[in-house]
Amino acid sequence: MDIPSKHRQIYRQYPHLRIGYGSVTGRLRAIPTTAAAGAKYRVTEQQTGREVECIVPDALSRQAAAAAAEKRRVVMSGKLYRNEDGVKQKMAVSEILVMPEPRELPSLDELAGSLPNITGGRSVEEHLRILRSEGYDDYPEPDDD
Repeated sequence: MDIPSKHRQIYRQYPHLRIGYGSVTGRLRAIPTTAAAGAKYRVTEQQTGREVECIVPDALSRQAAAAAAEKRRVVMSGKLYRNEDGVKQKMAVSEILVMPEPRELPSLDELAGSLPNITGGRSVEEHLRILRSEGYDDYPEPDDD
Protein backbone atom coordinates (compact mmCIF):
# COMPACT_ATOMS: atom_id res chain seq x y z
CA MET A 1 0.00 0.00 0.00
CA ASP A 2 1.53 3.30 -1.07
CA ILE A 3 1.31 6.33 1.14
CA PRO A 4 -0.85 9.15 -0.29
CA SER A 5 1.15 12.08 -1.67
CA LYS A 6 0.00 14.49 1.08
CA HIS A 7 1.66 12.18 3.64
CA ARG A 8 4.88 11.78 1.66
CA GLN A 9 5.73 15.36 2.56
CA ILE A 10 5.76 14.40 6.25
CA TYR A 11 8.49 11.83 5.53
CA ARG A 12 10.52 14.47 3.68
CA GLN A 13 10.21 17.00 6.51
CA TYR A 14 10.88 14.45 9.26
CA PRO A 15 13.30 11.84 7.90
CA HIS A 16 13.42 10.01 11.23
CA LEU A 17 9.83 8.91 10.60
CA ARG A 18 11.15 6.54 7.94
CA ILE A 19 12.31 4.20 10.69
CA GLY A 20 9.80 2.45 12.89
CA TYR A 21 8.73 -0.91 14.21
CA GLY A 22 6.42 -3.24 12.39
CA SER A 23 6.13 -6.54 10.61
CA VAL A 24 6.27 -8.13 7.19
CA THR A 25 4.22 -11.19 6.24
CA GLY A 26 5.12 -13.39 3.31
CA ARG A 27 7.38 -16.15 1.97
CA LEU A 28 10.96 -16.23 3.23
CA ARG A 29 14.01 -16.99 1.13
CA ALA A 30 17.73 -16.74 1.83
CA ILE A 31 20.10 -14.38 0.01
CA PRO A 32 23.59 -15.77 -0.64
CA THR A 33 26.13 -13.67 1.32
CA THR A 34 29.67 -13.94 2.59
CA ALA A 35 30.11 -15.24 6.13
CA ALA A 36 31.27 -11.79 7.25
CA ALA A 37 28.09 -10.14 5.98
CA GLY A 38 25.86 -12.15 8.31
CA ALA A 39 22.60 -13.85 7.48
CA LYS A 40 20.32 -11.97 5.10
CA TYR A 41 16.92 -12.96 3.84
CA ARG A 42 14.14 -11.57 1.72
CA VAL A 43 10.46 -11.77 2.42
CA THR A 44 8.13 -11.42 -0.52
CA GLU A 45 5.18 -9.58 0.97
CA GLN A 46 1.95 -11.45 0.70
CA GLN A 47 -0.23 -8.44 -0.17
CA THR A 48 2.05 -6.32 -2.35
CA GLY A 49 4.44 -8.82 -3.89
CA ARG A 50 7.34 -6.51 -2.99
CA GLU A 51 10.51 -7.88 -1.46
CA VAL A 52 11.82 -6.65 1.88
CA GLU A 53 15.41 -7.37 2.88
CA CYS A 54 15.59 -8.86 6.39
CA ILE A 55 18.72 -8.87 8.51
CA VAL A 56 18.48 -11.70 11.02
CA PRO A 57 20.55 -11.78 14.22
CA ASP A 58 22.57 -14.89 15.12
CA ALA A 59 20.03 -15.87 17.79
CA LEU A 60 17.33 -16.32 15.12
CA SER A 61 19.52 -17.62 12.30
CA ARG A 62 18.62 -21.31 12.71
CA GLN A 63 14.90 -20.58 12.74
CA ALA A 64 15.22 -18.32 9.68
CA ALA A 65 17.39 -20.83 7.81
CA ALA A 66 14.90 -23.65 8.41
CA ALA A 67 11.95 -21.48 7.31
CA ALA A 68 13.82 -20.27 4.21
CA ALA A 69 14.83 -23.81 3.23
CA GLU A 70 11.16 -24.78 3.15
CA LYS A 71 10.03 -21.39 1.71
CA ARG A 72 7.61 -21.04 4.62
CA ARG A 73 5.21 -18.17 5.24
CA VAL A 74 6.51 -16.05 8.08
CA VAL A 75 5.75 -12.91 10.02
CA MET A 76 9.01 -11.06 10.58
CA SER A 77 8.87 -8.30 13.20
CA GLY A 78 11.43 -5.66 14.05
CA LYS A 79 12.81 -2.28 13.07
CA LEU A 80 11.52 -1.28 9.62
CA TYR A 81 13.26 1.07 7.23
CA ARG A 82 11.03 2.72 4.61
CA ASN A 83 11.86 4.86 1.59
CA GLU A 84 10.55 8.41 1.13
CA ASP A 85 7.28 7.01 -0.24
CA GLY A 86 6.78 4.90 2.87
CA VAL A 87 7.45 1.60 1.11
CA LYS A 88 9.13 -1.05 3.29
CA GLN A 89 12.72 -1.60 2.18
CA LYS A 90 14.66 -3.32 4.95
CA MET A 91 14.11 -4.81 8.40
CA ALA A 92 16.35 -5.57 11.36
CA VAL A 93 14.50 -8.65 12.61
CA SER A 94 13.80 -9.16 16.31
CA GLU A 95 11.14 -11.88 16.07
CA ILE A 96 10.11 -14.59 13.60
CA LEU A 97 6.78 -16.36 13.58
CA VAL A 98 6.61 -19.31 11.17
CA MET A 99 3.06 -19.76 9.91
CA PRO A 100 1.56 -23.21 9.39
CA GLU A 101 0.88 -24.36 5.86
CA PRO A 102 -2.77 -25.08 4.96
CA ARG A 103 -2.14 -28.83 5.05
CA GLU A 104 -0.90 -28.49 8.66
CA LEU A 105 -4.07 -26.79 9.90
CA PRO A 106 -6.87 -28.84 11.46
CA SER A 107 -9.84 -29.65 9.26
CA LEU A 108 -13.38 -28.51 10.09
CA ASP A 109 -14.19 -32.05 11.18
CA GLU A 110 -11.27 -31.98 13.64
CA LEU A 111 -12.47 -28.64 15.04
CA ALA A 112 -16.06 -29.80 15.52
CA GLY A 113 -16.84 -29.92 19.21
CA SER A 114 -13.66 -28.11 20.24
CA LEU A 115 -15.71 -25.33 21.87
CA PRO A 116 -18.64 -27.28 23.31
CA ASN A 117 -19.81 -24.52 25.66
CA ILE A 118 -19.41 -21.49 23.41
CA THR A 119 -23.02 -20.34 24.00
CA GLY A 120 -22.82 -20.79 27.75
CA GLY A 121 -25.31 -23.65 27.75
CA ARG A 122 -27.96 -21.60 25.91
CA SER A 123 -29.61 -22.65 22.67
CA VAL A 124 -28.27 -21.03 19.50
CA GLU A 125 -31.54 -19.10 19.12
CA GLU A 126 -31.34 -17.70 22.66
CA HIS A 127 -27.65 -16.88 22.25
CA LEU A 128 -28.32 -14.92 19.03
CA ARG A 129 -31.36 -13.17 20.53
CA ILE A 130 -29.28 -11.90 23.46
CA LEU A 131 -26.44 -10.75 21.18
CA ARG A 132 -28.79 -8.97 18.79
CA SER A 133 -31.00 -7.30 21.36
CA GLU A 134 -28.55 -6.44 24.13
CA GLY A 135 -25.16 -6.47 22.49
CA TYR A 136 -21.92 -7.83 23.90
CA ASP A 137 -21.66 -5.41 26.84
CA ASP A 138 -24.87 -6.64 28.44
CA TYR A 139 -24.30 -10.30 27.64
CA PRO A 140 -25.00 -12.36 30.77
CA GLU A 141 -22.11 -14.45 32.03
CA PRO A 142 -22.60 -18.21 31.57
CA ASP A 143 -22.90 -20.46 34.58
CA ASP A 144 -19.59 -22.08 35.52
CA ASP A 145 -19.83 -25.84 35.71
